Amino acid sequence: MLKGLRHVPIVLLAIAALAKISSIKQLQGVIVASGLLPTTWAPLMSYGVIASEAACVVSWVVGFHRGSYAGAFVLYSTFAAFHCWDLIHGIGVPCNCFGILYKIPTPLGLGLALAMMLISAASLSRFEVKTNAY
Repeated sequence: MLKGLRHVPIVLLAIAALAKISSIKQLQGVIVASGLLPTTWAPLMSYGVIASEAACVVSWVVGFHRGSYAGAFVLYSTFAAFHCWDLIHGIGVPCNCFGILYKIPTPLGLGLALAMMLISAASLSRFEVKTNAY
């Protein structure tokens, strides 16, 4: 079952990165509305999110799957934390996860982030861990 789903987190990151590029100002508005960072950091953070998503996709395309799934896990963990912050503090701004394509309500966004975390972690766990132990 997992074999058919393991690429879904990376594909979603590709879609999200492309969609966010077209609505960068909206993403910056969400970052500002969250109150988590100073307003002046919003442009830097918005480009950082897009670059991180793109890095996961590119690393997957070139065959560095372990790093790609690890990066996806970290990104989805961050997105889940944002959605929890929104639920607790009632920011009330759609997450802009997929830019202008679709505004995801907070509970649905949290569920999606947690599901993608689970799939990323399971995909990551299929790699053999090599150590230099004797």
